[in-house]
Amino acid sequence: MNSVSLRLGFLGFGEAAGHFARDLSQAGVTSMAGYSRSGARAKRGDPAYDRAQAAGVTLVKTVSALAERSDVILALTPGKAALPALKKIRKYLRPDQLYVDASSNSAKVMEQAAAIVGSAAKFVDAAILAPVDLMGLKSPLVASGPHAAEFRDRMTPHGMVI
Repeated sequence: MNSVSLRLGFLGFGEAAGHFARDLSQAGVTSMAGYSRSGARAKRGDPAYDRAQAAGVTLVKTVSALAERSDVILALTPGKAALPALKKIRKYLRPDQLYVDASSNSAKVMEQAAAIVGSAAKFVDAAILAPVDLMGLKSPLVASGPHAAEFRDRMTPHGMVI
């Protein structure tokens, strides 16, 4: 899959998303959107806005806009926000989308997330194994679930280590 065909969305646009986005942009990915509650209100000079601009990410104001602009959604929310964020975006997901939850959560919470996604999208449970602020896109991820191979196949050509 080439860079032009990858439409990536970040649900949660904090430091990890900013580092991943910066590296993906340098790898040639040109279609990236991000949503976070603070980012939806961000203006020039706000950290989220500046991080997005530097990485070539368009911050969107709603989760529906994020879902509409993305074929792969990488959820990088804080652990306690993962399920509420998923519940907010779920009705906008499409069966052809990958929803990759890389939040730091227990297996039980990931099982709940997979159940919430259901058939609305293709769920992938992912874990980041190294500090993204130090390694960026080279931070290895472990992905599991029936759609993990598709996630790997879509993202490794752009430099992600899965």
